[in-house]
Amino acid sequence: MVTTYIIGAFIMMSIVMGILFLRLSHDDENEFILYWGIAWFFCSIALICLLFAIDREFIQLLSIKKIFDMYSLQCLLFGIYRFSRIKIPDFWLRFSIYLTMWLGISVYLNLDNLSTSLPIALFDLIMASFICYIIISKWKENVDWMEKTFYCICFMFWGFLKIYIAIYEAKNSGVPNIFIGEILYTNLLNVCVLIIYLRNIKHEKQKTEERFKIIVENAMDAIFYYTFRPSAAFLYITPSIENITGYSPQVFYKNPKAILNITRKQDFDILNKIFVDDPGKFSTISEVFQIEKKNNENIWVEMHTSAIREGGEVIAVEGIIRDITEMKAVQDDLQTSKRAKELMLSYISHELKTPITSILGYATALQEGIINDSAEKKKAMEIICRKSIILERMILDLFQLSQLETNQYSFTYKQMEGTELAEYIYQSIITELKESKIKYKIIIEQDLLVDINVIVDPIRINQIITNLVTNAIKYTREKNYITVKFTADKERQNVEISVIDKGQGIAKEDLPHIFERYFKSENPETSALQGRGLGLALSKEIVEAHGGTIKARSKYGKGSIFIVTIPIYFEEEEDNKNGR
Repeated sequence: MVTTYIIGAFIMMSIVMGILFLRLSHDDENEFILYWGIAWFFCSIALICLLFAIDREFIQLLSIKKIFDMYSLQCLLFGIYRFSRIKIPDFWLRFSIYLTMWLGISVYLNLDNLSTSLPIALFDLIMASFICYIIISKWKENVDWMEKTFYCICFMFWGFLKIYIAIYEAKNSGVPNIFIGEILYTNLLNVCVLIIYLRNIKHEKQKTEERFKIIVENAMDAIFYYTFRPSAAFLYITPSIENITGYSPQVFYKNPKAILNITRKQDFDILNKIFVDDPGKFSTISEVFQIEKKNNENIWVEMHTSAIREGGEVIAVEGIIRDITEMKAVQDDLQTSKRAKELMLSYISHELKTPITSILGYATALQEGIINDSAEKKKAMEIICRKSIILERMILDLFQLSQLETNQYSFTYKQMEGTELAEYIYQSIITELKESKIKYKIIIEQDLLVDINVIVDPIRINQIITNLVTNAIKYTREKNYITVKFTADKERQNVEISVIDKGQGIAKEDLPHIFERYFKSENPETSALQGRGLGLALSKEIVEAHGGTIKARSKYGKGSIFIVTIPIYFEEEEDNKNGR
């Protein structure tokens, strides 16, 4: 009677454990837990067979019990295969089916107990041996060697116990009391499996935490957790905060307001609403602001924060701080580029429109015979030619500026003496000055320029001076002079080329912007800036490519002075640099 109660208790425990493991397999989605849960149910069926064999004396059920014991152990083996991430061999299932068929044949032929039980017991021993092999050879991370040894001893003892019971049954009739010991030992094995599972969960959790810690602590962004209970403080902040701010995490742990102390005053309101005022007003928030690093460098950061609530009350905030200085610079560059393109389009539409309108107007008038007088026709043709030249020059400037932007603008540098460069430019501008009705003066200070060398692209430098002379002619009254001066400042080590006019001049508010691309004065009276928006910008970039400068001085209504400087080339110094 006592034996019956003991078996019944173990049946209930096996069923409960089976349900538990099947529930875990549903939540965990691990196949090995499913196999172990099924193993518990097979164990329950085996125990039910044993119970009926004892209570009702259905001795034939003991043979069926052996089959379910075998299947229970087989499910344990399959679970261990899956636990170890090993493919389950097909032969295990085939052999179990063969043994099931053998049991049926043995019962039908009424063979002796040894012939019936021993093959199944041997199969159990083999399966137990394979379980031990997998534990020893494959479980390198999950279980230490002492646990491995214990589990192997348990499984091997269970396998040999099955052999002993098979031999014992062949010599004795009825239900031996040794089955009670077998039940106890079988449940010990099942408890071992449960321990393996729990240890695996702990191990995987540790591995996950370690991976997470490595990922978090090596992240470029700073991750933090800021609590308001019992008092405001940083509970956690990743080491990457030091790369961003220059301050170690300990600084923020010691001073909850450290983030406020390094933030610009104008951005205090942004952080106050997160860390001070009322964080309960938001769930998630993203802000961009500036901070001052430990080395006094100002950088842009982006902060994403989320409120942590408990019982409807905000108890903490967690967030990410990211350095976006480079991204901000790219955005600013894109914005500048966008604005430059808008200005370019505006410039093109306005500046090109004027000469095109004049050309079309006079061409239409000539075509339709509106202008009949020969003198007027000649004048109209002169205007068309002049406007065409202006149009061509504008288009050329646009093309050259585009080449400079894309580094496609080529320079052919050569060494020239100062007097040689002056003579080269003189030959280019003299024709234009003679054709104009403006008085001019060209000064070449030979004594200062002789024996002075420069490294220049003469065509490009000539282009600059020609452009300045053309502008001077355009905005100088006939009675006034234009002066072009070539000299050298040996103290400053520069060759200087000056273009001086007594024209309309440039307004004071416009003067700082005249070398900007597409600049257009908003003052309608400063017409002297017409057509200079590209030419002067291009001149500045060409001069700077030579290592020189271009400057302007002007008084509105009195004229302008443009000075181009080119550094003097010292051959001896260059030789020294080259080690000659």
